[in-house]
Amino acid sequence: MGASAWQGQLKQLNVSVEDPALGAGTWRLATRGAVPLKWTPGTGSGDFVSGAGEALLTAPVMSSALSGSTAAGATATVIWQPVRWRPGELITAGKISGLPMAWIELLTGPQMAGVAMAGNMIFEGEWNARLGTTMALKASLTRSSGDLSVQAEGAQGASIRVAAGVRQARLTLESIGDALTLALRWDSERAGSVDGQIKTRLTQLTRASTALDETPSIGGWFWPADAPLAGQLRAQLPRIGVWSVLAPPGWRIRGSLGANIAVSGTRMAPLLTGDLQANDLALRSVVDGIEFGNGRMRAKLDGTHMRISEFSLQGAGDKGTGGLLFAQGEATWINGQADAQLDARLERLRTSLRSDRQVTLSGNLQARLNGDLTQFSGALNIDQARIVLPEEGTPQLGDDVVVRHSQAKGTNVVAAGKNAPAQTSSPTTPTVKNTRLIKVGIQLGLGQNFRVQGKGIDTLMRGTLAINADSSTDVHLVGTVNTFGGQYRSYGQRLDIEQGVLRFTGAIDNPSLDILAIRPNLTQRVGVQITGTALLPRVRLYAQPDLPDAEKLSWLIVGRASATGGAEAAVLQQAAIALLGSRSSAMSGGLAASLGLDELSFRGASTNAGGTTSEGAVTLGKRFSRNFYAAYERSISGALGTLYVFYDLSQRFTIRAQAGQQSAVDLIFTVPYD
Repeated sequence: MGASAWQGQLKQLNVSVEDPALGAGTWRLATRGAVPLKWTPGTGSGDFVSGAGEALLTAPVMSSALSGSTAAGATATVIWQPVRWRPGELITAGKISGLPMAWIELLTGPQMAGVAMAGNMIFEGEWNARLGTTMALKASLTRSSGDLSVQAEGAQGASIRVAAGVRQARLTLESIGDALTLALRWDSERAGSVDGQIKTRLTQLTRASTALDETPSIGGWFWPADAPLAGQLRAQLPRIGVWSVLAPPGWRIRGSLGANIAVSGTRMAPLLTGDLQANDLALRSVVDGIEFGNGRMRAKLDGTHMRISEFSLQGAGDKGTGGLLFAQGEATWINGQADAQLDARLERLRTSLRSDRQVTLSGNLQARLNGDLTQFSGALNIDQARIVLPEEGTPQLGDDVVVRHSQAKGTNVVAAGKNAPAQTSSPTTPTVKNTRLIKVGIQLGLGQNFRVQGKGIDTLMRGTLAINADSSTDVHLVGTVNTFGGQYRSYGQRLDIEQGVLRFTGAIDNPSLDILAIRPNLTQRVGVQITGTALLPRVRLYAQPDLPDAEKLSWLIVGRASATGGAEAAVLQQAAIALLGSRSSAMSGGLAASLGLDELSFRGASTNAGGTTSEGAVTLGKRFSRNFYAAYERSISGALGTLYVFYDLSQRFTIRAQAGQQSAVDLIFTVPYD
């Protein structure tokens, strides 16, 4: 080594890195063979030259969501030509091979993996750069082997994966002087094709330009805000499930997309011109019971303005029976600020297909986006709905259950425990506060066919509600809903709902109640009255004219007045009904409902004031229509039973026929009095 210069050799270099941002495990970089090093003094800091060399980059053993399996650590080979550095100039060239697709997760995150694509593609890259007072850069990343599988739809709508048949995948970056060109080429048999190119200009870094723009520089060059743009993007993507990466967890989006867009303007104010077309659009969420298909979109871009001339989706159903959603709108973006509006029309659209929630809607909706404010307004009418309320025994997740996202498989995993943490975000993922404001003002009419079933009730509901919201979590309902006919099951009986009013004053799940249900086909008017709120209801027995509670209960359960010692008999009857019709039973609706009956009651033996003893009996009853009711009563000790048939000719006239130990036909005339 001379006094004016020095040189040496790097015989071996081994570097190990552990970083949570790169996943679990250790990354290793190791050189192969000696690398000569030389420094020559000169102006500034001198001239440094590194000889050609080769190194291996090895990843840790990782479970890749892209590859869909746990594989051994992949190894990429980096080969470089002699590197020369001197003040204001860097010259380097080389290539990298064996770069696996699984490493893309490190840049895109797990949300891109497992949902829409998987594969075993291997890439190789090359670079040749001179960065200094003059700039010459050429770099590329190209697929060398392997293929990609994409999510597609198989028989009966089942999701399957098919080979994309990738023929070419290449990304290039080239700069000559201050001109920079970025080009993309993608061509495949089943995953479509994309061909795009964009040109811009760089500016050499000076003190004056640094003060004007803080854009990171590359070798003394940077990309200014007023750098011109010129380019073209052409894409033709077939019907595949890649778009699901844009949807919330549990949702699936598919469709074919065609685009022909010209790019102009500047970096801070890009201008887009061209056409966008989408066909065979579909949106599905199995959990929410939402399924739309046969959709299409037509949009035109004009600088900073986009006009959506058509956006349509059809609800699930044969031959268009699922209804239609049709929308038009426009959007404008200037200096990062977006304004948009969308007007939608719903025509008998099936918005929910769940077995416990079926809803068909018509009406108009308007959506507006102004900066950080999003507004929804409109008027909707429910053409048909069937809501099944969950019974008391329906399983529910506990408050201590936390749902996390598994980075290994791209699926949701449920972690339970009393000490489950409230914070579910990854410690390496920053939490972004949502400052967007949401305003909702929608009028909702329940229509003529809104049916609610469950928790003992089966009725139609009619009325109008106003849906208001000032945020995504602060939603209010205001309005009055009335029941229309229907029945309520209580004390083992099916009661006709004569009056039912639900008043919403804000809370969605806690309206005030005013419900009166009467047992039909009785000379005495008895039933159940429910007041209070949905979360804190008050249920009491009702009779007109008023009766003692024991008498009310006897009329309600067995359909007749109690005998001597009626209070004691009523207690026994109530216990029998609680045993036979308990909702806590494994059979929903009690034993009577499980057997297809409307009444299953027991009457104990009693002695009336005249000394006559009535034997204990079991009664089975079934209502075949609103006016026709049949019951069979069997004595505990007797050998014969009695069949009763009731038919209501009008509100006051009833025919009663019985057959058994005694046969008779009666015409009953009822005169109510208070």
